[in-house]
Amino acid sequence: MNILIIGVDSDTVADLMAALNESDYQIIKVNNGHEALKMIRTSSKRYQPVDLIVVGQQLPDMPGFALIQAVKEDMSGISAILVTVAIDYDIEKALEDLSCRYVEKGGTHRNLIQTIQEIKWRLKNPYYEVGF
Repeated sequence: MNILIIGVDSDTVADLMAALNESDYQIIKVNNGHEALKMIRTSSKRYQPVDLIVVGQQLPDMPGFALIQAVKEDMSGISAILVTVAIDYDIEKALEDLSCRYVEKGGTHRNLIQTIQEIKWRLKNPYYEVGF
């Protein structure tokens, strides 16, 4: 699974890399939304395609949610997680409409790691229906 991390603090990135050290995770970090869009748009040509973006709420050049919207418009198959301090109803609903997830920042990164592992499982099992 190829994960692109944008605008997430260094401690979180280090924790993710330590927790997801399995060989089937490739983690790339960029600093802003424009860098991320460029990498995503060229990833299928130069690199393995990006499967998941993990986006901080406030990027230096745009809001994290705006980046998610731009990515979903161009490449709807990429999964996304917004890492946020707090979330309001409108953003939560919009993320849901885009089939994206969010994780609130907290003392541990366990929720973020668990969400990434759930998305990885879903990508490997696209026809699995919960409750059947």
